[in-house]
Amino acid sequence: MKTVARRTPIEPLPVRLRDGSTPIVVALPDDSLEYVISMTDRFGGHANVFVAFPEKLKLIDFQMDHNDTSDNGDQHGHSSMTMAMYVAFLGLTEGTPASLKVNVSGNPGAQSVHEIAYAF
Repeated sequence: MKTVARRTPIEPLPVRLRDGSTPIVVALPDDSLEYVISMTDRFGGHANVFVAFPEKLKLIDFQMDHNDTSDNGDQHGHSSMTMAMYVAFLGLTEGTPASLKVNVSGNPGAQSVHEIAYAF
């Protein structure tokens, strides 16, 4: 948590809401993607997500778009994917923003595109 507290104006958290707040969601590697989606929804679908591994802390600029139902060749993921698997997926994108289409159990008929741009 010292990493979070030591962020400076030179290196601020990537997500800042219109009211000036910086929403933070902390997840463990075994937490499901669906859990993080539900926590991020509480902030309007955009938050700084920290995944707390025993030896490191990963930061994700996590943004969701529930209105985009198109299928433009997006990757498909499962809502029970662990955050450790998700971080591994993001590592394969080589620092470019990634989109992942996920079915959320609270709304099984709808698909949501979750746009992720991350900074580690």
